[in-house]
Amino acid sequence: FRIKSSLYLLSNQKNQIQTAQTHTNPQMSRSISILLTTCTLLLSLAGCARVSEEELPFALQVRPVLFSILSPGISPRVTLCRTTIPGQASDTLYYPSARVFMWEKGHPKTELSRQSSTAALYTDQEKQLNIEPGKTYLLQAIIGQDMLSAQTTVPAATARIKSGIYQAVDTDGGYFRGTFRANLANATTQPCLLTVNDMFAAEDKGTFLGSNEVVDFFSVADSLPSLKARLFCLDAYLANYWSERAISVRQMHYSGDLSVFIGTFSGVLPPYSNIQHGFGLFGSYTTDTATIQITRP
Repeated sequence: FRIKSSLYLLSNQKNQIQTAQTHTNPQMSRSISILLTTCTLLLSLAGCARVSEEELPFALQVRPVLFSILSPGISPRVTLCRTTIPGQASDTLYYPSARVFMWEKGHPKTELSRQSSTAALYTDQEKQLNIEPGKTYLLQAIIGQDMLSAQTTVPAATARIKSGIYQAVDTDGGYFRGTFRANLANATTQPCLLTVNDMFAAEDKGTFLGSNEVVDFFSVADSLPSLKARLFCLDAYLANYWSERAISVRQMHYSGDLSVFIGTFSGVLPPYSNIQHGFGLFGSYTTDTATIQITRP
C-alpha cells in the first residue's frame, strides 16, 4: 500500500500528538492514539497531489536518511543521517557500522569510504566512479539487517545555451541596469533551471523553464568584464524534490554545485523521498555553461 502525501504535514501532525501524549493519562493517550491513526489516514488520502515514492510509516520511529546528488565532473558524496523524535536525546553518531555502496548499472559495486567515525559522510576516495550523462547509478546502504537503496539516471546532456547577451541601458552607483537575453536548446523537454552569476534568471525565479527564449531585467556590477550563465538539467527525482521544497522561495541563489546549495537532511522529514526502506534523495543533474558578454551603454 503506497501512499502519496506530504511528509512534512504528516510528520508535524504526529509530532504534535505524540508530544501531547506525554502529558495525559493512559485512557486519554489511547484516545489520542486512535485519533492519530484516523487523522493520518484521512490526511494521506487527501494529499495525493504530493508525491513520495517510499511507503510512509504510521508509527513515530527513528528512520535512516540518505542524501546524494550526482553530476558529471563532481566526485560523489553521500550523507547518512536519521530522523529525530521529540523527547528523545539527539544522537550525533549516526550508524557507525553502516556500509555505503554506489555503482554504475551493470558494473561492480564500489564501497564508499566514511570520512570519520562521527561524520556520516561517504566519498569515493579511490576515484573509481566516473559520473557520465545518460548513465544509471545505484546507491545502497547496509545498516545492520536493513538495506536502503535507490537509483538515478543522469540526464543526457542535450539542453544547452546557444547564445546570450546582457544589454546595459544605464549605470547607477557602480551598477549596470540592463536586460539579459538567452537562446537555449531543449530546455523545455526536461526540468531545467538557468542562473547568471549564481542568480536565477527568467520571469519566475527558481522555477523550471517554460521557454527556450529567456528574457530578464537585473543589475550587475559595472566592474565585471562578463557574466557566467549555467543551465541545469535535473533528473525526475531531483526535480520532484526541488518542486516540493519550493527552493526558490527559501534561497534565491546558490554557491557551487547543486548538492551543496540544496544542503542535506536538517532534522525534519524530506518533503519528497525516493529512498527505499528509508528517506532522503538520490538524484542527479547536468550543466551547460556559457560566457555572456556585457554590452555597455
